[in-house]
Amino acid sequence: MATPVAKASMLIHRPPAKVFEAFANPELLTKFWLARASGPLEPGKIVTWDFMVPGASAKTHVDEMLRDRAIRLSWDNGTTVSFTFESYSDGGTRVEVVNGGFSGNADEIMEAPWKRRRDSRSCCAI
Repeated sequence: MATPVAKASMLIHRPPAKVFEAFANPELLTKFWLARASGPLEPGKIVTWDFMVPGASAKTHVDEMLRDRAIRLSWDNGTTVSFTFESYSDGGTRVEVVNGGFSGNADEIMEAPWKRRRDSRSCCAI
């Protein structure tokens, strides 16, 4: 059986360059997703992301960045997250986020965020 991944995608009515910059630049990222980021995303860097959910934080290693096209990260919990930015016909961008690298069986993986929430009264953002 394949290792489970979590996927989400959405259409944003802005061109890929602007959407990519919104994820890479902490001044923009903190306007819609994070409470705080220790710095901009740059290949090979480690930044700390504090999510808007109280107590949710992650050390984020930037594995790869393809300008206006993709960002690939590794988190301190051993999982990976990739963001792809695909040009859409109306000048917008389709963003797909894939979180993978989970350990345990499917039931354990699905239960983990809820267990963390019960244990610490917080939950991870992705």
